[in-house]
Amino acid sequence: MIRLARFRRGATAIEFALVSSAFFFMLFGIMDWGWLFFRRSQFMDAVLDGTRRAVTRSQTDATLPPIEAAITYTEANLTAYGIDPASTTINANYEGTSPSEVLIVTAWMPYNPLIGLWPTPTTINAQMSMYLEIQD
Repeated sequence: MIRLARFRRGATAIEFALVSSAFFFMLFGIMDWGWLFFRRSQFMDAVLDGTRRAVTRSQTDATLPPIEAAITYTEANLTAYGIDPASTTINANYEGTSPSEVLIVTAWMPYNPLIGLWPTPTTINAQMSMYLEIQD
């Protein structure tokens, strides 16, 4: 019995090494993908809010046209989320004619993974479209 117990002493360390490597691999994958979904959610929310604020403001007394306002508001939202607006590409344009004119805001951002162990997308994209509230 003593001889058998002596051989089992190292088995626990080997089992721990095998199980812990798989555990940490999965844990880091969950962290990478969780961070991706978190950043994507923040990015899409910034674009959505920027678009919404641009189309719902009064266009008669506004100093900026809706396209420029959407870009300005989106950049302000990105800054509030800790994302550098200089690293993003934001485009806005109109589609359709009055009374069904739509403002479309499209944005891209490079994505840097938190850990980089698992393959993740290299960019995050968002596109929002809303009808202009006040149209000519």
